[in-house]
Amino acid sequence: GTPVKQCSCVRCELRKLNFAAVFAKLAKEPCDTIVENLQQGYVHFKLGNYLASFSFFKAALEQAKNDALPVMELVCAQNLASLKKRIAGGLYS
Repeated sequence: GTPVKQCSCVRCELRKLNFAAVFAKLAKEPCDTIVENLQQGYVHFKLGNYLASFSFFKAALEQAKNDALPVMELVCAQNLASLKKRIAGGLYS
C-alpha cells in the first residue's frame, strides 16, 4: 500500500490525541494563511473554545474574501453562523 504521510499540524495532532502537541501548537492570535486559521478554528471549536474559534474563522473569512475564494468564504460563513448560535446560547468558554 501507499505509505501515509505523517502530518504534525494541530488538527492531526488532535486526531492522534497528542494533547501535549495540540496545546503547544494552539495559537492565540489569527495566523497568516486560511488553512492555518481553519485548522486553529476547528481545534479551538473541538476543545470548546468557541470565542477563540470564532476569531480564527472570522480571520479566515476575511482572507477568503481578499483572495476571491468563494467556496472557502462559504465554509467560513457557515462555521461562523454555527458558532454565533452557540455563543448566543451561552454554550461557550
